[in-house]
Amino acid sequence: MTDLIIRRSVLGAGALALIAAAVTACTSGSADLPVASGSSLTPTASETATTSPVVSIAPSATPATAAASHAAVLPPAKHPDITPKPSPTIYLCEGNAVAKPSWLNLACADQKMGLDRLRWSGWGSATAHATGRFWQYDCIPDCASGKLVSVPTRVTVSELANGHYGRLRVTVRPVPEDPRDYVLTKAGPGAA
Repeated sequence: MTDLIIRRSVLGAGALALIAAAVTACTSGSADLPVASGSSLTPTASETATTSPVVSIAPSATPATAAASHAAVLPPAKHPDITPKPSPTIYLCEGNAVAKPSWLNLACADQKMGLDRLRWSGWGSATAHATGRFWQYDCIPDCASGKLVSVPTRVTVSELANGHYGRLRVTVRPVPEDPRDYVLTKAGPGAA
C-alpha cells in the first residue's frame, strides 16, 4: 500500500480532501504500479525534520469511502455576488447625502441653528437615535449680533425609505420649543 505525505502548511483543508479523493481514485486496485524512477512519495529525513505537521492519507478500498470521510473538511461555499447594503443617509443643506452625520445644519437659509457632536446608535434600522449638542444664535438683541448657545440634545431619525431617512426629531432641554420636527429632503432639513 502506498502512503502520500501532504504538507498542511502549503495546502488548505479543502485542497487536502480533494487530493485525498483523487489519490484514492487513482490508486485503488493499482497499488502494485511502479513509481517513476527518481521520485518518491515519502519525504527525506531532512524534509520531515524541517516541516511539520504532516498528514498521511492512505488509499481506501473505494473512492466513495475516501470522499465521504473527508466531505466535512471542505470549506463553505462563498458567494461573491452578494454585496453589503449601503448605509442609509441624510441629506445636508448642500444636497450631499451622508451616513451617520456628526453634525447637521438645521437652518439652511441663514445657518444659525444646527446639531453637532452627534453619536448614533441603531443606524440602518427603521429608527436611529443620537446624542449630541443643539446650537443656535440667541438673536439677543438681534440675530445679527446674537450669541451662540449650545445645549445637550437627543435626536431621532425615522421613516427610512429608499436608503434615506425622511424625518428628524430634535429633543432639546431646556429650550421651550421642544421637540422640533423636520422633514429630510434632498434640499436638507425643513420644518415639518
